[in-house]
Amino acid sequence: MQNDSAIPFRKVRDFGDVLNVTFSFIRQNFALLIKSLLFLAAPVGALAMLFSSLMQARLLAFDLESLTDPMALFGLEYVAALFFGLLSVVVAIDVVFSFMVLYEERGPGGFDFTDVRRMSLQRFLGTLGTVLFLFLLVMLPVPLILIPCLGALAYLVGAVYFGIVFSLVLPMRIRERVGLVEGLQRCTQLVRGYWWPTAGVLFIAWITYSILGTLFNTPTMIMLFVSGFHGFGEGGGGPVGLLFTLLSMVGGLGTTLLYSIPLVATGFQYFSLVERKERTGLMARIDQVAEGGREGREEKGEGGF
Repeated sequence: MQNDSAIPFRKVRDFGDVLNVTFSFIRQNFALLIKSLLFLAAPVGALAMLFSSLMQARLLAFDLESLTDPMALFGLEYVAALFFGLLSVVVAIDVVFSFMVLYEERGPGGFDFTDVRRMSLQRFLGTLGTVLFLFLLVMLPVPLILIPCLGALAYLVGAVYFGIVFSLVLPMRIRERVGLVEGLQRCTQLVRGYWWPTAGVLFIAWITYSILGTLFNTPTMIMLFVSGFHGFGEGGGGPVGLLFTLLSMVGGLGTTLLYSIPLVATGFQYFSLVERKERTGLMARIDQVAEGGREGREEKGEGGF
């Protein structure tokens, strides 16, 4: 990787350029990025899928009458699956954006897995707090759905709009270490006038993730369909249940690794909007040229006053 040319982050990119550089970045850093996700985020994702599969296997073993009991549907496995599922998302976000920050600061080959792990641990609590706060923002307006006619539509429109805007706060907080409120305000400023390109980038990236994730989970879905088709009692345990659990864990590993696609795209869209609005990269290049010219004059004895 050390021989690869560095991908510039401080650059204005349009819709297609952001998607192209996303896959170029993943391809260039595939080994280290996948290793970081595999050892840091994937084990948590596998636990989430393990408890999810245990819950599904238990439900398949129940009769139809038992399924009407809420406690049977939402037991310990359900809570554990939700917990580890949320945790795997937080760790993946933390790892990918920490990776991108290290790449921007040190270039390809300038850091290793230990550096990614260290920065991820340093940023973890902040990332967790941000994700929980965004989740709370999504849940608070849920009562709007109860309003007849336009309630559900208003909630959906608001959730989509602010979801796109505030998605940039995650890479922003990891890179800039800004406060949560300041970060949300800056996101609003960055996306203003560029909401649709941002939405397009994230939509394509998440669709790509969903399609590839479906491929990873296809064996599990087939197994679930076959077990259900032959009756609830035949899929609850034994070799069939063990195979179902293993396939679910493999699917969890795969989907966790695929988080890199939408997350890297979000990161590059953030950098593109920062450059478009604030011109930090341009100013840095101007300063470098000016510094180079000044050093050249000093070497020739043309120094100043």
